[in-house]
Amino acid sequence: MTKNFFFSLIFFFILIFTTLVSLEFASRLYLYFVKNNYCAKTLNFEKYESKADELLGYIPKKGSKIGCNGEKYTINNEGFRTYKGFNPSESNHLIIGDSFGFGDELDDSEALSYLLYKDYDIKNINAAVYGYGVDQMTLRALEIIKNKEISKVIMITSPGGIDRVNKSVRNNVKKPFYLFDGKKLVLNKPGYQKIENATRNSLINKSFFIRFSLIKLGMSKYLVNDEMVQDNLPYYLKSCKILENFQEKLNNKNINFDVVLYRDAGEIIRQKKEQKKLTDNFLKCLDEINVKYLDTYEILRSNKDKKLFIKHNFGHPTLVSNLIVSKYFAEYTKKNW
Repeated sequence: MTKNFFFSLIFFFILIFTTLVSLEFASRLYLYFVKNNYCAKTLNFEKYESKADELLGYIPKKGSKIGCNGEKYTINNEGFRTYKGFNPSESNHLIIGDSFGFGDELDDSEALSYLLYKDYDIKNINAAVYGYGVDQMTLRALEIIKNKEISKVIMITSPGGIDRVNKSVRNNVKKPFYLFDGKKLVLNKPGYQKIENATRNSLINKSFFIRFSLIKLGMSKYLVNDEMVQDNLPYYLKSCKILENFQEKLNNKNINFDVVLYRDAGEIIRQKKEQKKLTDNFLKCLDEINVKYLDTYEILRSNKDKKLFIKHNFGHPTLVSNLIVSKYFAEYTKKNW
């Protein structure tokens, strides 16, 4: 009886495993041949290939990469996203930010960095990185300006970049974070870690079928591999304090600073009131500390009938959205500098 039960149990697990593998294989075939999803060919996302960094957690790995939609990403030796005509020695504007500034899901020729260069002659270095928080963005900028002549730093961030300052681990990757001791912010560095990819580092996240199933069942929390910082300071105030310190350091070097708050689909399309309220609180704080910013809310809302985001009601900005924002930023720059 015990022996039969044991073999039945083994058979059951083999059956479950075989079924899951078959469903995963079928999902990938469908995505690749019907949806033209390049990422269905591999376990890891090529575009998110990264190398460990003891200060920042990770930076993009050098190479020419292909994204899920067939878009091309060109990353140079320093982990910057490049574009046709890019010349680092002539670029005196430094772009920092998260995936919105990096140009996730878009070709090199569709990223904001290239549009600003091509259409408005704003020669820039794109040092924005997918998944970064305001803490990582500013730390990266401070490292870069040690060795490069920069006249202006442009931070291009989504609301998500503001929120990530209260995370010590994101997508199973350690990141730097600040703790507020009541008087000042204290930096905690991630140290060395072995990573090859900045996202989907767990086995459950590599499966298209399991991810899709959990999301549809409302169980997406099981896909999250983040750890929160135990701090009483709200994330929008912490991001604001980080930028206050950052701007002071830039001022000492006579470097100008702008923030482009790139509103996401949650605020523009789905009208998430609580999220928008917190983002607005962040901007109010920037007003108080005299940090100049460009808020894209009104300009994007007035164009919400267009396809502004990859999946319409969520995802990263499209080329249409970047064309609107690049023009808006160029006009803003002309008026304010």
